[in-house]
Amino acid sequence: MADYFLTLRALHMTCAGLSIGGFVLRWIWMLTDARPLHARATKIAPHIVDTVLLVSAIALVTIIGFGANAAWLSAKIAGLIVYIVLGTFAL
Repeated sequence: MADYFLTLRALHMTCAGLSIGGFVLRWIWMLTDARPLHARATKIAPHIVDTVLLVSAIALVTIIGFGANAAWLSAKIAGLIVYIVLGTFAL
């Protein structure tokens, strides 16, 4: 399991960057009423990225466990779920 930790962490961090970057880009497109905002890929991709982000977070928790990390891991996963839900309503 430890072999997967670095790969999962890299995947998680990449998805976090993509999620935040995509959110900002879609916000800019919304303000400028850009055509890409209405593309099918623009509507589907955030759900895929956020799902992989959440699944990788849960997988990381299963690898390192809750133990001493329970407080910040729980807060991080709860914050991630809130971010996904609020992002869905915001855009």
